[in-house]
Amino acid sequence: VHPIQVFLDYIVAFTSLGLAGLVYKQIKNSLANGNKKSAAAYIILGTFIGSLARFICHFIAGIVFYGSYAPKGTPVSLYSLVYNAWYMVPSFIISAVLLIILLSSAPVLVHVKKNRNQAA
Repeated sequence: VHPIQVFLDYIVAFTSLGLAGLVYKQIKNSLANGNKKSAAAYIILGTFIGSLARFICHFIAGIVFYGSYAPKGTPVSLYSLVYNAWYMVPSFIISAVLLIILLSSAPVLVHVKKNRNQAA
């Protein structure tokens, strides 16, 4: 284990999931307009963006730090791609489905109430 590997595989990879929030306003506006299909599409897009960023971090770490585990004759990049896609694709799908269910049943989660000290 190398400190850069820990930084890339854990800190950067999981922090990059926050990129899913780039579509927050579109989800909020879609739900405010009663367009659940559009909101679901933006949820999928946001989940994909965050998952892809996380995948890229794990993919690079797999090439740099775990290449020695690739079977003989297998390109290191292919090994890293398959290994990381094996769990990242299901993670993306499960996360997107759960978020769609959650926000469909509780749209209030995207409506932020302003406190008394904030301007209207």
